[in-house]
Amino acid sequence: MPVWRGIGRGIRRRPWGITGTGEAVHLFELSLPNGTRVTISEYGLLVQSWFTPDRRGSLADIVLGFDNLADYERHSPYFGCMVGRFANRIASGNFTLDGVEHQLTTNNSPGGIPCHLHGGEIGFDRRVWSAQTTGGEEPAITFWRISPDGEEEYPGNVMVRVTFQLLASGALRITTTAQTDRPTPFSMAHHGYFNLAGQGTTDDHSLQIFADSFTPINAGMIPTGDKEAVADTSFDFRQPMTLRDVQHQDHPQLALSRGFDHNFVLRRPGRAAILAHSESGRTLEVATDLPGLQFYGGQMLAIPVPGKAGQTIGPFGGLCLETQYFPDSPNQPGFPDCILRPGSPYMSVTEYRPGVLATDH
Repeated sequence: MPVWRGIGRGIRRRPWGITGTGEAVHLFELSLPNGTRVTISEYGLLVQSWFTPDRRGSLADIVLGFDNLADYERHSPYFGCMVGRFANRIASGNFTLDGVEHQLTTNNSPGGIPCHLHGGEIGFDRRVWSAQTTGGEEPAITFWRISPDGEEEYPGNVMVRVTFQLLASGALRITTTAQTDRPTPFSMAHHGYFNLAGQGTTDDHSLQIFADSFTPINAGMIPTGDKEAVADTSFDFRQPMTLRDVQHQDHPQLALSRGFDHNFVLRRPGRAAILAHSESGRTLEVATDLPGLQFYGGQMLAIPVPGKAGQTIGPFGGLCLETQYFPDSPNQPGFPDCILRPGSPYMSVTEYRPGVLATDH
């Protein structure tokens, strides 16, 4: 077993493996005195583990994933990574920008309809990034790379930096900055799969989303361009809802995606969602300055190899709460502008804030 080596206050590093293309990869660990710790990989900027305390102070890993790098390369449905250059789907991989048509790679076909998903065949989640660490009471790692012009057929050279910082509160702050030399769509998202129990399914979790509407999809999982009110529908998470009570409801939109895999239109910057698990007492609040939150219920999970510690990962074993620009925004003039332009750097901050319920629910 490779040995961890301290490289700063609250930071350790160890070798993790070699990619199929021959690149060496390290794992970094950020930790706090109370035992909270997060491991993050240079490969895909994936959060490989995140141990947080329950109401009794017992630690458990609240994110899905694998013990080894090879399984991430072969079997991962984007477990824990940062996806980009554009998160989520672009219809047919096609868009027109400033009068010029662009055709991206297509790597997904829900309903038999091709689209571009999460940056393409070799998106940011399959790249090895450079890293610089900063130790201290709130340890941090900054990763960076240049996405060259033409990568996955995107226009422009884009310099990207992503900083993960473990705050004294236990929150994981993810700060993304980018700049480009040509206009290009840009929207990165953290694609963590959360299970606050540490095992089993998320059926007994409750979820609240601070959104009054969502963007309905068509058979290809592409937004129609409309915004539909959540009131009196299965999508009404304005008050906490137990997931087992809503995951299988009869709604045409849920039939298209076999469950939740939809973008919610957040009311305002700040609090986006709260996930809670009454038995352990763990909670996870999501806060962001981005306009959308993708809630994916994990209904399609069926991983052919064991996860960490031999765990079987099946349907509803974890769920995603991805902060983002809306899917297919380059083709939807009514959606928030996702175009990164020269001279106008991009910056966004998302925090995942673990906590503990004050009393049993």
